[in-house]
Formats: sequence, C-alpha cells, structure tokens
Amino acid sequence: MPENSPVFILSCARSGSTLTRLALNAHPDIACPPELHLLTLAQKMLWVRGLIDADRAVEGSDVWAIAIPEVRRSIDAMMAEYVNRHGKTIWAEKSVTSINHVDVLTGVFPDARCIILVRHASDFLASALEAITDRPDGYDFDAFLAREPHKATALLQYWNDRTSRLLNLENDFAATLRLRYEDLVTDPDAHLGRLATFLNVDMPDDWSRRVFTEPHQAGPGDAKAYASRAFDRQRIGRGKALELTGVPRTAVRQTNRLLDALGYDRQL
Repeated sequence: MPENSPVFILSCARSGSTLTRLALNAHPDIACPPELHLLTLAQKMLWVRGLIDADRAVEGSDVWAIAIPEVRRSIDAMMAEYVNRHGKTIWAEKSVTSINHVDVLTGVFPDARCIILVRHASDFLASALEAITDRPDGYDFDAFLAREPHKATALLQYWNDRTSRLLNLENDFAATLRLRYEDLVTDPDAHLGRLATFLNVDMPDDWSRRVFTEPHQAGPGDAKAYASRAFDRQRIGRGKALELTGVPRTAVRQTNRLLDALGYDRQL
C-alpha cells in the first residue's frame, strides 16, 4: 500500500471525530481539512460519469471501469492541490456521512487507510441528546428521528446501525485501525503512537501538544473540539446516569452486543 494513500476517519456522529481530525491535521505529514463529505461527492460524480461515459464503454464492458478511475483522478487532483499548499504529503478526510458510503469507499478508494473511531453508546447518547437540543440537524440523525418520535430510541437505533456498519467495514476492508475515543483522550500519546504506526509516519515527540497549538482551518465539526486546549477525559462516563425508560429492550440488547464486540466492559 502506498505510503501516501488517503486516510478516512469513519465514525458515528458525536464520537470524537473532530478531535481525531485535528489530531491528524496537527501531524507534519497529514492534511485533514474540515468535513468535505468526499464519499458523498464521489457517489454523485459516479452517477454523472456513469451517464456521460456510457457511450464510451465498449460493448460487453462495464461503464464503471471507465467512471471509477475518472472520479478517483478528479478527487485525487483536488486533494493533492490542498496537501501541497499546506506542505504535506498525505490527505485525510472525516465526515459523519462517510460510513453511509462504504460501497463508494471500497470501489473508488480500495487503497485507503480507514480509522474506525468508536465511542461508548451511553456517552454518545448523552452527547447527541445535548447536541440536537442546541442544533437539531447536521448530525446524520434525520432519518432516524423522522421515523421514531422517542429521541433516545431514535439515537440509539442510529448508533446500533452505524456501529454495525463500522464493524462490518473493519472485517471486510484491507487496512483499518479501531480507535476508541475513551482511549485517545485518556492516553493520547500511546494512541497517537498507534495511529503513527498504522499510517507509517513518524511520531512527533510533541504530537499531543500540537493538536491544540497548530493552526487548523475552521469548518463544520464539534465547536467544543475547536475550543479545547487539552484532551478532556471528563466526558467519559457522562451517559451512565441516563434514564432509558421508553427505549425498547430489543434495541438495548443489540447495543450491549455491540458494546461487547467493541471491548467495553460497561453495558446499558
């Protein structure tokens, strides 16, 4: 796998993806801009190229054999310009919608390195309930909230669905690293070291400090992460006191099975 192959952060919303994006962007070799929704863009570009390239396909051949390389070249060129402008060599992307487009990821970016970022369901739930009170949209929760009026149930269903997808990707994709939010904020040096090894980049001695001192391009993402000055472990365990009255036991049982698969001791 090329040392400069792209990097994707895939996670549920409200799971520390903005913090992880800032950590990658603070590395001297990695440029990770704000959410670009590149896989959503690639999906739309494939649809367009599939139509306009249809007449180029030789009879019996697959139009996607033409369309996919064209889409990849377009995105690579755009991101290469961004990387070069920032004096770096690797581009990374984090968007909360990325996990919705695994088929695009595997088709257009089979050489990508994927960081599978997870967070305990109860802490996710506490953060998500707080977030939609302040701003109800922009977190990829819409489809679940639209069909389920009980907010905690809808959000837990979202976590179950997206976490199942993350685990499937981990099983099926060539290059993945699972990173737990709790581990990153509790022992940042150790887990940034794991990231460095996975991405085959040097580990700066001051990487954990650089996360909060290097300039970052502002954009969509968790405002609290942008305002942070250190890794904050105070948010671990905030969901322990949540009242789950009204949440179906079937959803809770699925959550607990996934928590067990992720190596969490505490269940709902």
